[in-house]
Amino acid sequence: MGSISLPFSPMKRKIHPRVHVIGSCNGLVCLHREPYSLTVWNPTTGSYKAFSYYRHIVRNSYPLEKTWNCLKPLRITLLSGFGYDESKDDYLVIVAWKDKREENHFDFYSLRSSSWKSFDVALPNNTTRRRDPGLFFNGALHWLPEDINDDQILVFDITKKRFSVISKPEKEVISYHAKLIVLGGCLALYFTVKSSIHGKIWIMKEYKVHTSWTLYKNPKGLFQPLCVSSDGNLVGLSGNSSLMKARANVERELSYASRVHVGYHTYDDHKSIMYTQSFMPLPSDSEEKKKKKRELGQLEEDHNEVKQGKRRRSTEDFTATTFESSPIFK
Repeated sequence: MGSISLPFSPMKRKIHPRVHVIGSCNGLVCLHREPYSLTVWNPTTGSYKAFSYYRHIVRNSYPLEKTWNCLKPLRITLLSGFGYDESKDDYLVIVAWKDKREENHFDFYSLRSSSWKSFDVALPNNTTRRRDPGLFFNGALHWLPEDINDDQILVFDITKKRFSVISKPEKEVISYHAKLIVLGGCLALYFTVKSSIHGKIWIMKEYKVHTSWTLYKNPKGLFQPLCVSSDGNLVGLSGNSSLMKARANVERELSYASRVHVGYHTYDDHKSIMYTQSFMPLPSDSEEKKKKKRELGQLEEDHNEVKQGKRRRSTEDFTATTFESSPIFK
């Protein structure tokens, strides 16, 4: 097992602020650092962009939670998430929140423009707070409801700017640890059955087709699936210290094989996500490089014009003052 340094300066004080994972998309990871800082980071290249949401949101917001005991990031928001807008080739941090007059706002931070903007779309009626940041999949963010009895997964298509819902596979009351993930290129939901040590993993084999939800029984309720390996095994965290492989039998019940110890943790102090390495620069980085390239190109054009002017004057039969180029052209 390896480790990687987070893109934060060392803290002088003894109490370190909590860092939460908002999401991952195309090799970029979005992190929330208490109290009001967001960072979009490429762990492969080390490049990152940090920005605050205090001025835009916090000082204008309605306090949805009045205590600081909650471990969830962006606790003052209704919805949050990180995703990619293919139509604009831009990465967005998305936040829905209430102002002090309890009016809804649906905003996003654009990495390309390095600014906060508002969506020209209203939140669905009676939108309630979703406890976790949205899962980005198939061009959209997906949120589980805060109320475990609610059977609707809220979906926002980032490119089409459109809300929709997906019904959960069953109306069975599920535990607090229910999570949305992507398994084998499919939307999936896993949870521990209430008052039981057993878990269930539902995989939507065909996106937005309710009948395609397929159940896999999980005898180890605390097994947290992460991905499907190239050999067809399910890889995930088991209990509080091990990385395990599991395989489903013909009855779609999981059996477990190899185990690797990865260190002690609890469900409240960690979050695991899948991340794909990428050497792509952040949009703001690429824009800055393009800007510098344009500036250099303009300097080169100006330099060529100066040289052409010199040649014209040297061929004409008149006395002129010699033009000396500025050191910037040398």
